[in-house]
Amino acid sequence: MTVSNTLTWDQNPPMRPALSDLTGGTKANRPGKAPDPVTQPTAEEDNQRAAQIAGLAEVVPLARICVTITGGVPAVSSVLAPGTNVGVGNFIVTDNGVGDTTISWLATVLPAVAGFPSVTQADDVEIDRLRAFYTTLGGNQGVRIKSKLGAAATDCNYAVNVY
Repeated sequence: MTVSNTLTWDQNPPMRPALSDLTGGTKANRPGKAPDPVTQPTAEEDNQRAAQIAGLAEVVPLARICVTITGGVPAVSSVLAPGTNVGVGNFIVTDNGVGDTTISWLATVLPAVAGFPSVTQADDVEIDRLRAFYTTLGGNQGVRIKSKLGAAATDCNYAVNVY
């Protein structure tokens, strides 16, 4: 089986690695000449690693986007992502008003989103409702984050995990 040298997160379009990207989990030891499991790698070890990586890739965030709001203006302050081409400049920040921000990106930046995003507040501003949900903006996938104290929209700094 041929495996690409390009990280699946960096391909165009980017994608989560599947077992088929990791040798398929079907390597076999050489018949009649099995490796010494103490001193040599075995097919079972490689197949187990491939299966573990594919399983973990299903639940790891595509990106953790940190947003800082200064003077009412939201900005992406840092990004963590498995893709080596993903950085702060890949995200478009739209200020929808106090306590309401949309972050969007091109399809070449992250794989298609799935499940639900999660958001965590990153400062000591009083917030009693903080939520994130997927949306689209200008044809691009994105995530919208809203924060409130009581019924009043209120800005706060946060980190949002995109899955």
